[in-house]
Amino acid sequence: MARLGVVGITKAFGTAVGVRDVSFTAREGEFVSLLGPSGCGKTTTLRMIAGLLIPDAGRIEIGGEDVTTLPPYRRSTSLVFQNYALFPHMTVHGNVAFGLRMHDVTKDETRRRVDDILAMVGLAELGGRYPRQLSGGQQQRVALARSLVLQPSVLLLDEPLSNLDAKLREEMRVELRLIQQRLRITAIFVTHDQEEALAISDRIIVMRSGGIEQDGSPGELFNRPRTEFVARFMGAGNVLTGTWNGDGVLRTQSGLEIRADRSKAGAAGSRGAVSVRAQSIRISPASVGAHGALSGNAAAGSIEFLSYRGSFWVCGVRLKGGDYMQVHMPTGDDENLSLKTGDAVTLYWEPRHTVPTIPDKAST
Repeated sequence: MARLGVVGITKAFGTAVGVRDVSFTAREGEFVSLLGPSGCGKTTTLRMIAGLLIPDAGRIEIGGEDVTTLPPYRRSTSLVFQNYALFPHMTVHGNVAFGLRMHDVTKDETRRRVDDILAMVGLAELGGRYPRQLSGGQQQRVALARSLVLQPSVLLLDEPLSNLDAKLREEMRVELRLIQQRLRITAIFVTHDQEEALAISDRIIVMRSGGIEQDGSPGELFNRPRTEFVARFMGAGNVLTGTWNGDGVLRTQSGLEIRADRSKAGAAGSRGAVSVRAQSIRISPASVGAHGALSGNAAAGSIEFLSYRGSFWVCGVRLKGGDYMQVHMPTGDDENLSLKTGDAVTLYWEPRHTVPTIPDKAST
């Protein structure tokens, strides 16, 4: 394992800039996810770290060594591809051993290392099978084993779970994290799935339009998004835009007034955006509605839809004036068991749960 340093890297393809002045570090043994929508630059960044692309500017360091211009085989990284890229004519054992043979590792050492890594990923009994004889999850384990057997300083993963079904994807997510922690290897994981990034990462770097929008722990990004874009992309929140009145209150275009911590609110007359987590909002039948005055924020509306999610209901509420908010309502909340579509309700939450963010230019 080793520390990874990315310093001001930029990459253009003709007139289109794929990555612009990106800098970050990954500590030894840290699991860092590059998260963002298609075209944000996350895969281009990963490919530059792997040596498959050379930056137009900036540098990349692994373990303190500048590897910016070194070819892939001369930097201590290993890449797990999205499509696995297994050799169909080779057995599981042959696929995993391939890289060691290219590095002239002895037969005895190769056999030992392959056997050890196959046992670690749960494929000890399948070394003689071919890729076509394996399930998707087993093929993914082979691809992971093939990378890990090289004992890289930095493991690079390019959306490796995207081809798996939901249940298997969740299982592999846990397995991957356990293996990474056991080996204490530095890992860079590319994904567009915020739930996946939250579940697996020590740190998340949200990318947008070739640059870094926010870098922080899963908790920081989920609970304290810095920008409107991050708040929307991380999901499970209500993002509302409007104008600050100078008293810690954001007024939306519809007239809804949202109170935030005054010390974190914008200047009077400035445009702003706030995020309110669906889990932070309480909901009551309109006839009950005294909680709002106590909590600092109250908004009246009617239920537009209800969706059962096991431990909670997703409740969509259309507010008076037209704004829309979602609430995650615990299934054991007796007061709300009888709520149904069309019912008049009151939403209420504390100002500390209103998180001011930097608004997008498009919404200002």
